[in-house]
Amino acid sequence: MAIKLSELKNHQPLQKVIVHSLEMALYNVSVMINNVEYYIPKPPQYTEFSVSQGLNIKALLCKNGNPF
Repeated sequence: MAIKLSELKNHQPLQKVIVHSLEMALYNVSVMINNVEYYIPKPPQYTEFSVSQGLNIKALLCKNGNPF
């Protein structure tokens, strides 16, 4: 399932934010809300996902999908 970046403030605190490392400089981000994982689609150009957005995050995980 997908969720827009702008909708995350309505679901705080976020259970987990998961950064999926797909390749050397390619990442996907998903969030866990009520034990359901939602992928965040690519935001519009020049939009950043940062702590300055004031999101309440309980856990931050990095998953490395690279076999190396």
